[in-house]
Amino acid sequence: MNRITPVALGIASLLTLIPRASEALVILDQDNSPPPFSVIFGDSLLSFNQIAQTFTVGRSGILDSIDVSLGVDEGAAGDVVFSLLPTQFGVPQNTLPLFQTNIPANTLQDFSLNEPFSLSVDVSSAGLFVQPGEEYAWAMTRTVSTASDIFVNSAGSYDGGDPYRRSSDIAAWTIDGSTDRLFRTFVDTDATSGSSTIAPSVAANVDLDNELNEYVVALNPFSLVTNQRPSSSVDDRAILEFPLSSIPTNTVLTSAKLNLDVSLFTTGGGEFADVPLFGYEGDGLTSADDAAVTTNFLGSTGPIESGDPISVELSLDYVEELVSTGSTLGIAMIGSANRFQAGFDNFTSPPSLTLEYDFVIPGDFNRDGTVDAADYTVWRDTEGQTGPGLAADANGDQTVDGLDYDEWVSNFGESLESAQSVPEPSGALLLAAAGWVLLTPPASLFAVRRSGRV
Repeated sequence: MNRITPVALGIASLLTLIPRASEALVILDQDNSPPPFSVIFGDSLLSFNQIAQTFTVGRSGILDSIDVSLGVDEGAAGDVVFSLLPTQFGVPQNTLPLFQTNIPANTLQDFSLNEPFSLSVDVSSAGLFVQPGEEYAWAMTRTVSTASDIFVNSAGSYDGGDPYRRSSDIAAWTIDGSTDRLFRTFVDTDATSGSSTIAPSVAANVDLDNELNEYVVALNPFSLVTNQRPSSSVDDRAILEFPLSSIPTNTVLTSAKLNLDVSLFTTGGGEFADVPLFGYEGDGLTSADDAAVTTNFLGSTGPIESGDPISVELSLDYVEELVSTGSTLGIAMIGSANRFQAGFDNFTSPPSLTLEYDFVIPGDFNRDGTVDAADYTVWRDTEGQTGPGLAADANGDQTVDGLDYDEWVSNFGESLESAQSVPEPSGALLLAAAGWVLLTPPASLFAVRRSGRV
């Protein structure tokens, strides 16, 4: 894979372009490379410590990959666990990772002073659409602690984040000195679609209390159980809530799936539980009353015939309506009408919501990638209509009106291709890059220090 890196003295931020597939334009976003004459520090990576680095996004697109610098001694064993985490107030969060992968230690390469980034992690499968100003963190740990034989390298100072460390999965993250980890991030700015997998902010069982004749929250944090047997006055339900504020603006949903890991099911006479799902606008709070909502049918699990994980396709109209306002999607899970029971893991593999979407330009009402006269026809033919999912509702207020027309006018002539294109580096920049090679200090001007600190 060829990389063209135009660099010129006195220019603070230039582009690194990575030609990949014809539809992708992957660009260097954040870069904390070792500065000349710097000292590189290596911190031991062990199973009982976790090392992280926060960073701030500078370009819009799908986060494609993250490069890190590792020192690796011969014979290193086990796996390195690499995670991508959300942050809050600049601090990594102890939540479901946005992305996670295990990398066998025996496949790792030791860094060199000529090539400090010895590991490149492809995170594009997460489909994470990032926007300037958003903060995330990458983190690493080990599956075994045989010796101090893998080191995470740090050098210099990065203005967009901080180095962090913690001693276990439940410990708090704390800032780890003033020297930032060596890393680079790359963003696919030419992406036309993306996806997001969201963890629930609420996951609870809600059962009918026959004495009170009302629903009450049940204490069972490990499994979400549904069961409906009117003859025995049994009505066990579950509720889930997923915040949608992370979904980028100017998108159109193409798929919404609820991911569940079946933990129990009953059957008889060739019948199986089939759990219906109903939507409501959540508020992030656990409320038994939410389980009684049965007005917005989203879909059903279908017959649950095994303990395998399932993905349930949800009706898009109601989900799209909530996405457009950045609200929270609530899902009430009702017991199967045929009295059979079903339960879903809420501990080792909790539920999640996966949304897939296409990026659109405001005013591109026919979704062909260009704002042109054909889009005016769509607006004209639907002007005055109200409701969710209207193609010409550019501002998402569920009404096709003059405000949407204004969006069409202001974006007329725009296309996804032109909006996402990045100019090729000029000849002058390429010459400057050649000059920079001559000015780069030799490798001997770097120093390396390793620490067994945990």
